[in-house]
Amino acid sequence: MLYKNIIGTSIALITLFINGCASFPQNEISEVKNMPNVSEFKNKPSIYVDFRFLRGEPNSKNSVEMLTVKEKLQPAIEKIFNESPLFSKVTFDEFKKTEVDYSLSVHIYNHGSSAAANISGFITGFTLGVIPGAATDNYTLKVKLLDKNGKIIKEERNKDSVTTWMGWIFLPMMSNTSKEAVISTITNQIKAVLKSLIEEGKLKYSANEFFYVAVN
Repeated sequence: MLYKNIIGTSIALITLFINGCASFPQNEISEVKNMPNVSEFKNKPSIYVDFRFLRGEPNSKNSVEMLTVKEKLQPAIEKIFNESPLFSKVTFDEFKKTEVDYSLSVHIYNHGSSAAANISGFITGFTLGVIPGAATDNYTLKVKLLDKNGKIIKEERNKDSVTTWMGWIFLPMMSNTSKEAVISTITNQIKAVLKSLIEEGKLKYSANEFFYVAVN
């Protein structure tokens, strides 16, 4: 009985070691610490956000929309647009896009080398977590800003990534979850684009008749 308990405990520990993993943003884009201050402007634009999350290469016709992942990320995406007073109104409802000033498509593409990740995972598992393994998920953000008439005002694109390490040495760092790393990375990517659009004057702000102009 004792022998069986020892075997069971050993198997549990080995499984725990192998499953020990931690995810880290790669910070390919500089952190956006402060968004443009538009508090002095009485008139702020309203916007419709078309958010989608897809699996596949950004330029591939075979990219597939991942609705389950979108649902999980949706609250974090809404928070980006609602926590800062950048807009007079924000809607994610397609049926209300005719009621606002701009439409903004926010499409995130998750891509990477599944073959490399599988090989790395196999080595880690084969060595019972002694040799760490890693898998990197790339996130390419493609944004398109359109006016009321559907005319494209600006298109922007950026890329960042999250690397997840597996192995027993990462057990103390398991609090660095993939969910937190992905949300942090994507949030910064979107903020970087919004900051650029505002500073370039693509989104119009005004105090009466004067539009917002970025000051360097």
